[in-house]
Amino acid sequence: MTNSLIFLKDESGVALVTGLVILVLLTAIGTYAINMTEIDQSLSANLKTSKQAFYVADAGIEWGRQQVRASTAIPPLPANSTQPLSMDTNTVPGTYTVSFTITPTTPAFEYTVAVQSVGTVGNASKTVQAVVTKTYDLSDSAITLRGNEADSSFTGNAFSVDGRDYDHVTGALTGGTTQYGITVPSQALKTVVDNALSSQQKDNVIGTGGTGTTASIGVSTALPSSTVTSLGDALCNAAPAANKFNTPNNGSFSISGNNTWGTRASPQIYCVTGVGTPGNMSMDVHGNFSGAGVLVVQSADLVINGAFHFEGLIIVTGQKVGFGLLGGGNKDIYGSVIINETGSDGAAIRMEELQGMEEELQGAAHVLYSRSALNIARQLMPADALSSVIGTLPSTVQQVSWSEVNK
Repeated sequence: MTNSLIFLKDESGVALVTGLVILVLLTAIGTYAINMTEIDQSLSANLKTSKQAFYVADAGIEWGRQQVRASTAIPPLPANSTQPLSMDTNTVPGTYTVSFTITPTTPAFEYTVAVQSVGTVGNASKTVQAVVTKTYDLSDSAITLRGNEADSSFTGNAFSVDGRDYDHVTGALTGGTTQYGITVPSQALKTVVDNALSSQQKDNVIGTGGTGTTASIGVSTALPSSTVTSLGDALCNAAPAANKFNTPNNGSFSISGNNTWGTRASPQIYCVTGVGTPGNMSMDVHGNFSGAGVLVVQSADLVINGAFHFEGLIIVTGQKVGFGLLGGGNKDIYGSVIINETGSDGAAIRMEELQGMEEELQGAAHVLYSRSALNIARQLMPADALSSVIGTLPSTVQQVSWSEVNK
């Protein structure tokens, strides 16, 4: 009995047991803390790579928009592609895989392109999709000068060449995208046109980049000279026989009195072709003239006197050709005028009113860019002509929607 009581009261070894229990608990706590830290690090890493994958996918959308913008194919459908995204020369954190679908599949002036981008970083991936539209214009300015020369003459301060977008019916500004007042194919020709304007006339050429002291004149690679020539030929071939005219040999095709060549309700394609030696033919318009649709003048000048109102597209193309709004009367063109001098005047002075000028504006002459008027013209375009030139037309790409697929 005594020995038993002594054994129960003996506390030797308790400290060891207590220490072992505490050590086990601390080990468990440490292990738990390490596991939680590893889990937090894993979650943080996963969250980081997930965010990186999202940003990589969004970068793919931007790359896709650039591909649609750069495409000259019809329809503008770039090839599906996987691209690496490098933060620096030594690190490739991920890739984006971009795919494209498009409607419609027939030639048109506006295409809707769905762009989907899958961004991948490590084991994480994110998918983003966007819808963009690519819209083509028949011209990138109120007056489009192409070809080899751009000799110009501006008289007075009552004329205007305006690249802002006008409604051809109401005559009001639409608030749409502004174009240049005048575009040319090279910096040298831009200087030629700009030097033809006095300091008081520069603010009469309105549009992109234009200020009170700087005329809106841009250099453009859209609609090259060969394209304008081909487009003019295709349109003249498509014009009804009754709407085709030739100048007299080395002479002028003259129109006087009251004339209507197409209306808003019934726009038409008209074609006048010069016959004879380049530089000696012209289409001369007098009296009161109105028209809507497309007017093509090949191998001859287009010289307009008197009252003139036209809605749509005017093309003057060929060797030693020019365009002039001269004399009295109001002259209003809604849409665009394309002047394509494929030859060279050289030292010879033409024996007609323009005297070697590619463009000449006098008095109350107004050329106003209008998409709505150009829509009239584009509806008249034959499909084969449109297919052959649309890739060279000026275009804009806009994003209309964006969404994350797997949030």
